[in-house]
Formats: sequence, C-alpha cells, structure tokens
Amino acid sequence: MEIKLASEKKLLINVGIISLVLIALSYFIYLPKIRHIMDLKSDLQEVEEKLEHTREAAHEYHPIRDQLEKILKPENRRLEKKIPLTKEIPQIQDKLRAASDSVNLEIISVMPQTARSNKIYQTLPIEMNLQGSYQSLARFFDKLNKLEWLVSVSKFQIQAADETKKAAMPSPEMTLNLNLNIITYSLLGKEN
Repeated sequence: MEIKLASEKKLLINVGIISLVLIALSYFIYLPKIRHIMDLKSDLQEVEEKLEHTREAAHEYHPIRDQLEKILKPENRRLEKKIPLTKEIPQIQDKLRAASDSVNLEIISVMPQTARSNKIYQTLPIEMNLQGSYQSLARFFDKLNKLEWLVSVSKFQIQAADETKKAAMPSPEMTLNLNLNIITYSLLGKEN
C-alpha cells in the first residue's frame, strides 16, 4: 500500500506539475495572444469604419468636383488669358517700357532675371530701374494694373535722386530713383 501511495503521490505531483506548466503557458503565451487578437479585431473594426466613411465621402466627391469644375472653369479661362505664353514675354517687356514712357518715367535699365518654375507655372522676374516723380510712379502702377497680362510688383525701392537730395524743400515733382522687381507669369504645359 505504501508503494501504491507513493505512486499516487507521484501521479498527483506529475499532474500538479503539468497543470502548473499548462497554466503558466496559457498565462504567459496564450492569454497575450488572445489579447493581441482582440486588439487586432478592434483595430480592424476601426479601419473598416474609416473605409466605409471614406467610400461615402468618395461617392459624394465626384458630384462636388463636377460642380466646382463647372463654377471655376470660366474663372480659370479668364485667368489663363491674363497669363502670357512664354513667347509673349518680350511683348510684356515692351509694354512695361511703353507704360513707363507714357507716364514720363525715364528707364535706366530693364533686366530680366532667371525664370523660376513650379508644377503649374513659371515666374519671370524683371528688374527695372526708373527715374521720375511720385505722380509718374502712381500712374505707372495704374498702367501695370490695367495691362492685359497678370504682373505683380514683388518689391520696390524709392530714393531721392542726387540733385533732389540737395534741394532745400522737397516738391511733388522731385525726381526719384525707383528700383522695381516686376514678376510676370507663364503657364507650364500651355503651348508656347
């Protein structure tokens, strides 16, 4: 009986050890994997909800895009007419010279700078050094505004001319040196 008891104890000890090993394995290996699977299922559900929301938004996108194109197409055509072709850039320089001449601004220099491009359009800065009065400058800016092409003045600098600096009293017709950076634009991909 003693031998039988000892084998029963051995059996109980073996069963206990196997149980502890199984409990440890399930606690340290199986349970974390179950938690991970539950987290993945939760993430999958969130992604599916986002996907459904994105599908709904995409379904609404096309009619809105078509509406926007219909609204913006005339405005785009109008703006494209104001953006010159690359081959028209010399004409713009001539128009700038004519505008300055018509308002009595003396052209000291006109220097086209290096063109810069991005995905849609390129810019061509033109540096102009002029000499004239405040009134002439105001009329020149008005002429720039009325050009058929889109141009902008990125910066300008005004200084009194040497003979004006010597005058005791400044007058409205005093002579100024003007340094302007005028930018004109050209669409890329448009036939030049």
